[in-house]
Formats: sequence, structure tokens, C-alpha cells
Amino acid sequence: PFVAPPGLSHILDLLTSTALWLEEVHHLGFAVNDLKNGNVMVSRRGQFKAIDLDSYSRIFSSLDKLPDFFFLAVSSLQLVTRGCGWEKTATTSEIKELLADPGAIEQRLHQIWPYGDLASQSGGRVATAEVIGFVAGFIDDARSGVFAENPRRFSDSIDALIFLKRRLSTEEMVLE
Repeated sequence: PFVAPPGLSHILDLLTSTALWLEEVHHLGFAVNDLKNGNVMVSRRGQFKAIDLDSYSRIFSSLDKLPDFFFLAVSSLQLVTRGCGWEKTATTSEIKELLADPGAIEQRLHQIWPYGDLASQSGGRVATAEVIGFVAGFIDDARSGVFAENPRRFSDSIDALIFLKRRLSTEEMVLE
């Protein structure tokens, strides 16, 4: 559990770290099989840590990756809604309904968005609707098996997530 709700930049960092780790494990030919919040930790320095690695198994088909991606979908939804109050009142059936309909995910995120106007925060580089659309699509592609069937699409989504994080950054570095 977080001491305070994480900001959007921290959430996107965690999502990126989780996705990159999962991509690498799958690239090595293994499925995690026991991917759950208790087996993914963040150190005091903010570093991503995977623990309890004894449940890994060889991937023989894309079906072997489905549980890992379903966890990614559920945890991504929970992570992005943390701190807005909705996750405390949401029922299991409401979460299941959301996961079954990417349009519903996007609509719900628009209703409960706790991170403010991203266009003004990013100097016009990123609109809130763009981030919400990306997150909803990412969750749906993970949940529906698209990422399991198409590793290239998963890699492209990770790249898009990293690019989105860069565009959201308010820090600028000028080199001469």
C-alpha cells in the first residue's frame, strides 16, 4: 500500500517498469504465472522489484501468457484509479464490467480523473483525453489477449507509454 496516493508520473513509471519486466520475461520464454500485487514491490528508492520467482514456467503458446496480461490489465486499472476514491467503493462486478468494455473504462476514467488538466500541466504537449484513451486501450489490449497474441503490439505500446511520459514531463534540460 502507498502512504499517499501516487501522482500520475509515478503511476506511469510503475506501469512502464511492470510492462518492461513482463516483456523481458516473456522474451526469455517464460510466463510469470503468479503475477499479483504482493509479488511486485517498489523499493524505498522507487525501484521496481519482482519477488517470488518460483512460479515461472515455459511458454508453449500465447495462451500461457494470458494470466500475466490479465493481471496487468486489472492492476493497471487499480493503479490509475488509486487515490480518486472510486476504487474503495467499486464492486467486483463493476470492475468486471469495466474490464469487458474499453469504452466503459474510458468513460469511467473521464468521470473520476483525479490528476487535473494535463494540457495545462504539460504546457499543451498532452491532453487529458489522450492519456485516458491510451490507458483504456492499454488495459483492453492486455485484458483481451491482444498483447499475448501480438508481442510487437505490446512493445509498441510500451514505447508509446515511454513517449507519453516524456511529453508529460514538466522538467526541461537544455544542452549547449
